Amino acid sequence: MSFDVMIAPEFGILKKPPGRLASLKKTKKKKKELTKEEVEAKMKAAEERRKRKEAKMIARLSTSAKELKVHKIANDQERTIQEQTEVKISQTLDKAAANREAHFRAMKEKMEQKKRHAEKVRLAKLERLAENKPAEEEAEASAV
Repeated sequence: MSFDVMIAPEFGILKKPPGRLASLKKTKKKKKELTKEEVEAKMKAAEERRKRKEAKMIARLSTSAKELKVHKIANDQERTIQEQTEVKISQTLDKAAANREAHFRAMKEKMEQKKRHAEKVRLAKLERLAENKPAEEEAEASAV
């Protein structure tokens, strides 16, 4: 801990530090002078810390690059699966539409056949009635 000595501008008197700080001044150790080897060791340690930090950053960036690559591959696979699914769905819908059309045509053809048959039966009935009427008229005329 440290303190500042303040000089009062008006009086030019030095203020003394509080008494409680006097004990701190006594216990404060003096810094020893560092030798050239100690300074070099500290510089070497600082350089090692910087290199470790840089290595961690490179590792993190390479990991994130790998993750990006994995995400890109996953997105590509998902996109291809989605496209395949869309193609499959469109084929299914087209097939269903074709089946529906074929069924509709078959029902229409069946109705046409029923109409033709009904017309044929009606005409045959009219012919029988026409044939039977002259025979009935002859029978009535001979009966009279």
